Amino acid sequence: MASEEYQKAMELLNQLPPGERFQLINEMMNTIIDQEEQSADIEMRLTSHFWPVRYVGKIDGKYFYFNALRDDWKFTIADTLEEAIHINAEEEGFYRSGAYFEASRMPFEEAERLIGKYIREYLAERLLAKEIADDDVSS
Repeated sequence: MASEEYQKAMELLNQLPPGERFQLINEMMNTIIDQEEQSADIEMRLTSHFWPVRYVGKIDGKYFYFNALRDDWKFTIADTLEEAIHINAEEEGFYRSGAYFEASRMPFEEAERLIGKYIREYLAERLLAKEIADDDVSS
């Protein structure tokens, strides 16, 4: 069962107009994710200084892999680097991909921007999963 403070907060939140409610929730989530990102143990290294653009790293003990080749890129997170390299669909683990003209020549800054974006998304999903699990335990 949800705490009394949580229920009061939700009642106040639900009194806001939808646009303001969304904006407030978005700001709160960004603050929480910022805190999570600052406390996360993140390591990253560029493994290819030419083509394709490739990074590997770790986030809180999990491995990530970013590869930009031809006209596509992918970013994955898994328990091992080998698993991260071979993930090719969301059903297999944390997987994001996209089209990018001449991705093999993607500027390193753009690759790092994408990596940062999807690390934040991974942290947000992890926080949400933890909240759901905590709610299930307290129910």
